[in-house]
Amino acid sequence: MLTNALFDRTVWNFHANVSFRTNNISETYNKRMNGQISKPNPSIFAMIDIIKNEECLTSVNFEKAKLKKVKSRKPQNVIKDLEITNLKLRYDCGELEVMDYLMQVSNYVKEFDY
Repeated sequence: MLTNALFDRTVWNFHANVSFRTNNISETYNKRMNGQISKPNPSIFAMIDIIKNEECLTSVNFEKAKLKKVKSRKPQNVIKDLEITNLKLRYDCGELEVMDYLMQVSNYVKEFDY
């Protein structure tokens, strides 16, 4: 076991986080940034403008979040989050073994077409 880790496991482990089950947030961010870059090697000044715009958008979103004016989640996603949270609590309390927990949580993962 690694004892001299730079970051504690609680910093990067998402076991307790059920709100974000996908990486859609980062994919959306990457798509938005790539859409703003018009050529393969933009100038430093163009990049500064893009970063300024991104900072402005982030500031607005932060203020909206502080005012609780954020988009509400779909009811079926809220229900899934509650069900996953319930499974996690049952696992943490010892009611579920690891494999049972993983099998039941896997029911919430959609299959992807490649």
